[in-house]
Amino acid sequence: MLRMSLLGFVAAALLSPAPAPAATPGLRVQLGEWNVVPSRGAVAPGPVRLTVENLGRLPHELEIVATPSWGERLPIRDGRAVGRIAARPVVVGPGQTRAVHVTLMPGFYLLVDNGRGRYALGTEVPLLVAG
Repeated sequence: MLRMSLLGFVAAALLSPAPAPAATPGLRVQLGEWNVVPSRGAVAPGPVRLTVENLGRLPHELEIVATPSWGERLPIRDGRAVGRIAARPVVVGPGQTRAVHVTLMPGFYLLVDNGRGRYALGTEVPLLVAG
């Protein structure tokens, strides 16, 4: 009897469909001439589908920069924020949308529109990566 039920359990496990893979969490960021607007302020560590939408009339460049604490300001050199970039910059032209996959480790970050001179005018928003 035990042998039959064990055999049935193994057969059921082998024949049942595999669980669907978990969807990659997404983060949408809208860029305008003077603002950075994320769809949320925190994401879980690991792979993230980043969708960047340019609502402005000028090209924009989104960078994800690691910071030691929440909302910490970055130094500026040649009109651009300087720091440890966590993912390749995403450049989007006027009216364009680009989607990329990034992998983020736990910590504090700034989402920065790092076109020359924009960071000094406040084009950044903090992002928390925790789970």
